[in-house]
Amino acid sequence: MGHEQANDERERSLDPDDWEALRELGHRAFDDMIEYLQTIGDQPAWQPLPAAARKLFDEGVPRQSTPRDEVYAQIHEHVLPYPTGNIHPRFWSWVGGTGTATQLIA
Repeated sequence: MGHEQANDERERSLDPDDWEALRELGHRAFDDMIEYLQTIGDQPAWQPLPAAARKLFDEGVPRQSTPRDEVYAQIHEHVLPYPTGNIHPRFWSWVGGTGTATQLIA
């Protein structure tokens, strides 16, 4: 296989450049989620999203790639602590209405 063909295949692949780094991040994410689930009962059932985390959603979509570790760190810090509540042991339900008269009865 020539150099150009290898580059073409690399550009078409979504495989990671470093499988071991992906494995390490996967193990870290798994360990973090186990820790999260073990301790979620010690946290409030719901927390409002703070301004700093909300601001991230106002930013445009990146035009360049972002390293996986950085994306994971942002999710871990700014998204994971603020679930909708449905994984908390003291969470029972949300009543999600659409604002219609029939939803008022529900």
